[in-house]
Amino acid sequence: MGPQKSLDILDRQASRTFNLVIVSFSCASSHTKYRPILGGFDYLLALSPEIFNVTMTSTSQFVQLAKSLPQPLQRFFARWPPAALVSPGSAPTSFQEMRPNPFEFYKHPVTGRLQDPVYSARRQAQLFQLARDHGVAELLPPSAKNPTQRLAHRVEHGLRVKGTGVGQKVKGHIHERHMIAKMETRRKAMLEMPELIKKWKMVGKRNWTKFPK
Repeated sequence: MGPQKSLDILDRQASRTFNLVIVSFSCASSHTKYRPILGGFDYLLALSPEIFNVTMTSTSQFVQLAKSLPQPLQRFFARWPPAALVSPGSAPTSFQEMRPNPFEFYKHPVTGRLQDPVYSARRQAQLFQLARDHGVAELLPPSAKNPTQRLAHRVEHGLRVKGTGVGQKVKGHIHERHMIAKMETRRKAMLEMPELIKKWKMVGKRNWTKFPK
């Protein structure tokens, strides 16, 4: 029996919480709190088929690991399971059908209005704090409260502060906005002045028609 068939048996025997624990702690296999218990899912796949057998003892251990997660994380992953936890052909939950990402604003398909996220910014920060403490922060959906995304935004945009004009276009007064164009027109006129004087002397004042407006 190969590793793929073992995974199929694992999916049939384990519940969604069981799958959650396997993948979540495989992503956090470097977390010292859970390394002695699980050791990483990749390590289990590397073992021989004889050792990689799903037993009642291992199932009970995974259930205990799932129960060790805080209740907010258990409820969230049960309602919005990550794509890595479910099989490709599985149907989405009712919560996923209504709101694909509970951390973002949702545009109603009928009214076209934006609806607030299911989780407020404060609750999103609390969830990410709990997930980071338990090593499963990578399984949460994209959010502005994700420390990784906030760091990437800070690296991309720097220390821009609204009102300072750094990285922003300042409107200014109308004479300030037109100053660059006027100075460019004046510069071109000064460069063409010698040629204009020659034409003036050739035509004369009486027949000159190119006066400035």
